[in-house]
Amino acid sequence: MLVILDLDMTLIDTGALQAYRDARRWREIKNHLRETCLYPGIKEMVKAFHENNIRMAVITNSPGMYARDLLDYYSLPVDRIIGYHDTRYHKPNPEPFLLAISLLHSDKEHTVAIGDSVNDILAAKNAGVVSCAALWGCSDAGALKNAGSEHDFSNPGQFKDFVLNAYTDSKTV
Repeated sequence: MLVILDLDMTLIDTGALQAYRDARRWREIKNHLRETCLYPGIKEMVKAFHENNIRMAVITNSPGMYARDLLDYYSLPVDRIIGYHDTRYHKPNPEPFLLAISLLHSDKEHTVAIGDSVNDILAAKNAGVVSCAALWGCSDAGALKNAGSEHDFSNPGQFKDFVLNAYTDSKTV
């Protein structure tokens, strides 16, 4: 099974970095990682997926080095990071999702994606994978539902349980 995770505002509250991101001051961001925070339950979720051999890919429209810095800062191990420079097209285009599925030897039927933005939901739907809304980092839950999220979660623990139950019960989602 493969879980595709958005980074900003899904795994990590990076709101404090928004001005740097908007200005594309990527190198300076590393000096401000302490201004971010991991959402409660993320560490446990990642650990549970890792312990159950569920592969994880982080897909972001930001540069991969930015994602790696954040994931390293919080010691979040994932199997693959796909950043802005890794694909020609970006979310909501399905290309990054399809690349993750290919690189991690998965298939659409055994892949679930979660994110906090309409582009995350649309990318999942465009790729043909299960789309989940991370309402804990979302500013507009209605927009995610209107975009067609198949499952909505109020916290990372709910999403973790959903994935583990789907994986344990039927080895598919």
